[in-house]
Amino acid sequence: MVEAETQCTLIRVASMGSESAGHRKYALTGLSICWSCYRRSQTFRCFGFYCVIWILFQAANSFGDGLDLWYKRPSGTTGFLGGICFGNGKFVGVRSSTSLSATNGVFFTSTNGSDWTQIGGSTGGYLAVSYGNGRFVAIGNQHMAISNDSSNWTDYSISPYGGIYWAITYAAGRFVAVGSAIYTSVGGTNWAYFRPSTNTLYSVAYGSGLFVAVGDAGTILSSTNGTNWSSVISGSTHQISSISYGNGGFVAFGASGVLTSIDGISWSTQSLLVANPALINAVQFGNRNFIAVEGHGAIISSIDGSAWKTRRLADNQLLAAVAYGNGSFVAVGNSGEILQSGPVFSLSLQRQPGDGSLEIALTGEIGRSYRIQVSTNLIDNIWADFATLTNTAETVLLDAGTTPSIPERYYRASSP
Repeated sequence: MVEAETQCTLIRVASMGSESAGHRKYALTGLSICWSCYRRSQTFRCFGFYCVIWILFQAANSFGDGLDLWYKRPSGTTGFLGGICFGNGKFVGVRSSTSLSATNGVFFTSTNGSDWTQIGGSTGGYLAVSYGNGRFVAIGNQHMAISNDSSNWTDYSISPYGGIYWAITYAAGRFVAVGSAIYTSVGGTNWAYFRPSTNTLYSVAYGSGLFVAVGDAGTILSSTNGTNWSSVISGSTHQISSISYGNGGFVAFGASGVLTSIDGISWSTQSLLVANPALINAVQFGNRNFIAVEGHGAIISSIDGSAWKTRRLADNQLLAAVAYGNGSFVAVGNSGEILQSGPVFSLSLQRQPGDGSLEIALTGEIGRSYRIQVSTNLIDNIWADFATLTNTAETVLLDAGTTPSIPERYYRASSP
């Protein structure tokens, strides 16, 4: 088993002397740190105080949060992993052959994103997978496969029309697959065929009551039910390769830049400064963040779809798809590449107006458990549990109080 690294947010609270009678002033320093890296740095503890300062300085400048930490996970294959989804408590990835004309799709499953199990072979080369209505559905070149448990798969021919299908999603009670045309199904066995455009479609997402599909020559199609589709003006004549919905809007990538829309109908295009938008193969939303992966291995993120930040530099290893689940993102691609992000959450401190007391703010996934600990001395590495909680809202506040007799305190959080 591969031990999952724990991303840990560390905060320093330092007393700065009397602010007014009965109160003290505190300096708040937020540091984001991979705790496993911090532990390894303890080999330098012989340098005492200066060593701790060096460790904190290094950590603060090395890692911003869990999205800056991407770990390679063994897949057991050197094949091309073309798609991934999260459903029913597990990640499911699909392998396509390196040639679309060949067969040999294979399935991979994981409950934690780090330990993967290969589930046999089949007769189709799969490019995408989705979960809904109690089952997984994979689709690709001329074939689709269905599984109720991710372990036993039944393969079907895409008939009578065939074709290559690049993406599939489940929303509003139905599966929608796009590629050479559009296929829709409620249960994944009986499919209806539509071809509202002659252009190839590469991605589909659902939000604001609409399915939105994107493809060649700036094509954007929208539908309220997956059956009746209308063309939408994108403002682009170039290929649009990927789309996702989150934080109240759609985000799509194409050769002309980043396309954003609140309603899926009116679109605006802006430049992407941190990556080549034509190389973005997939974008996915999870836990307040859009994550996009590109053909040279780079990974970027955004909260609103407008301002993007580099999270991983290119390494010439193609990434094809990304999914969010169980507190982290997982990206897959060429040569069996599987990358998992650190846990996605943040810890911060804020001072209450009036009495100067402190509040701890933990922002993370609703329904996920977190552990907060406190220490007064990093050199001895002694931590006491401060709180264990399950987020009932996106941001949970806890009273940190004031302790004038303690000159410094450090808080850290981890999940699980």
